Amino acid sequence: MLVGYRIFRGTFASCERLFQEAAAFATQVGRERLISISHSEGQHEGVVTVWYWGEPDPLSVLDELAESSEPQPRGFEVIVKDTPRP
Repeated sequence: MLVGYRIFRGTFASCERLFQEAAAFATQVGRERLISISHSEGQHEGVVTVWYWGEPDPLSVLDELAESSEPQPRGFEVIVKDTPRP
């Protein structure tokens, strides 16, 4: 199994929205796959990272995102990276 993460970034002005987006994604991931949620702040920007147990094929996750027609919320950058196990 792979460890995946999704990073949510936003300004302090949109902090509530940032936490809502990260919480919605963590809920979608599900309790059984969720590892943890971390956050940091600095220079008027907040970052929340949701860590989770991912799918066996990291390319399938990236393909899904590339094909998604759903736009990302303005002011947020979502980065998904899966790391294969040794």
